[in-house]
Amino acid sequence: MKPFPLDCLPRPVAEFAADQAAAMSIKPEMLVGPCLATAAAAIGMTRAARLRSSWIEFLVLWCLLVVRSGSLKTPAIKNAIAPLVDAQKRIATLQAEDFEAYDVAKLKYERALQEWKRGKDNRGEPPTKPLPPEIVRHVINDCTIESLTYFLPTSPKLLAYIDEGAGFFKAQNQYKAGGKGSDTEAWLAFYNGGLWINDRAKNGGKPIIIDNAGVSIIAGIQPGIYQAIMRGQHTESGMKSRFLVCSPPPSAKRWAERDPNHNITRAWFHTIDKLLMLQSDLNENGSRTPRMLDLEPQALSLWRDYVNRQGDKTFEALKDAEAASLSKMEGVSARLAGIFALINKPSTSTISVHDIHNGIQVSEWFENEAARLHVWSTETDEDREARELIEWIERRGKPVSARDLSRADRKRFPTTLEADATLEQFAKAGLGTYKYPPPTDRGGKPARVFISAKGQNHANTPFLIQKQGYWQFTPLYMKEMATPTTRTTIKRGPKC
Repeated sequence: MKPFPLDCLPRPVAEFAADQAAAMSIKPEMLVGPCLATAAAAIGMTRAARLRSSWIEFLVLWCLLVVRSGSLKTPAIKNAIAPLVDAQKRIATLQAEDFEAYDVAKLKYERALQEWKRGKDNRGEPPTKPLPPEIVRHVINDCTIESLTYFLPTSPKLLAYIDEGAGFFKAQNQYKAGGKGSDTEAWLAFYNGGLWINDRAKNGGKPIIIDNAGVSIIAGIQPGIYQAIMRGQHTESGMKSRFLVCSPPPSAKRWAERDPNHNITRAWFHTIDKLLMLQSDLNENGSRTPRMLDLEPQALSLWRDYVNRQGDKTFEALKDAEAASLSKMEGVSARLAGIFALINKPSTSTISVHDIHNGIQVSEWFENEAARLHVWSTETDEDREARELIEWIERRGKPVSARDLSRADRKRFPTTLEADATLEQFAKAGLGTYKYPPPTDRGGKPARVFISAKGQNHANTPFLIQKQGYWQFTPLYMKEMATPTTRTTIKRGPKC
């Protein structure tokens, strides 16, 4: 995994991510996605990047943390979205007063209506029914379409916080008669900031029509669940390719001797508060419409070159899923550039060359991360077991004997014989060395140990493939074009 280019982020984001990561003993990448999604939600549908007259990108971001349980995913997300939660609490306090006044007005209306009905000739017009206060939300946990029906018309700055993403993906399409519905289609519309018409909600028979409906997402999911879910419909529908994924390698939890810097945290809250103050324009019909951010001339030239390069990469992609992911990155870079421009200067109406350059750099990091994680959704069970085993060995950071491996997983390696055969295969595949260390002064023959190759890139790690009665290793980048003659064949050993 490549280090995240923190220097490409606006200062409040970079400093907050680095400071929180240091205070929690985690990697800054754990904070970057949640921070970017929070900023995108704070801007909401009030701004959009206009790349040309026919190409508009709303500043909506979907970010997904793919990490193991116990990686401090939830605290990282909660710290990043805290400014939005704080703003929603303030709104809730004000709305409580509005609802109390509405309840009083409703009682008066009902009494007046009864008196009007008791009138013999019903002279005059009936009393006017009071309108309930608008329900405004910035953060939601209930991500069903039925729930969004009540919030979207009055909440143009909305973030869906999904602590466990498995439930969100599994719940898609569960509300239609017969067990399925248009939830996936609705969420794809929310990503694009498109027209959304809802006839399913109980709204007095009136359809809900929103010209530009958008919701940003921050979610977390465990690697094994991600691998199982991100196949089939989520790949085919394009939902998978819209998420900016991040999966920092796991590390041992450590006590941190310092708390987050108060001034840096306060600056992050202030940044989000300024973005929350941004308002949409109004068209001739009185409807909200986003204010456009145009590319400056130098930014447009840089963007044009990037689009052409990205177009070549998409065209040359071997798989449809890879092409779909690459094609989304053009829009992602523009969305990121627009968010960066507004964080640096909320009153801006343009995107500078500096912003578009940084947007491209960050989007390319997410592109590489998506390619790395794409392997997880395509690998076999044997591939996954081998990858996880190599990652475990490298996390230990010290030589591993067959006995160590057998003790770590008695189910897969009931004796040292099975563990020894597996480590031998890893050594033959070039994943490390498996040899006897020099004897010590105490005498005796030391146990043979496996030492993993340092700096191994998991995106190109050779994984175990079972075919025609043999264990085979092949680099992932060669998997699609590998033939039996190009693979290193190892005779079958005990299955790991």
